[in-house]
Amino acid sequence: MRTIDGIAFQMLDKRLLKLIREHTRTQGSDTLQMTHQELANELNSSREVVSRLLKAMEKDGLVELGRQRIKVLAP
Repeated sequence: MRTIDGIAFQMLDKRLLKLIREHTRTQGSDTLQMTHQELANELNSSREVVSRLLKAMEKDGLVELGRQRIKVLAP
């Protein structure tokens, strides 16, 4: 079960980062103005899972989180 969870979350975190980068690229900014719920809806996931993944990405120095704001730090 852990293996399946690991695979599912690994794939989701990469999809999430790709989605964030696509949105920032189309907006021409390194900051994305979206809620965790909006991202979750686009990924067909739950807000809790997206929030957990974003917090891990922030800890890894990939993004900086704010109120309805996600700033991409790593290229």
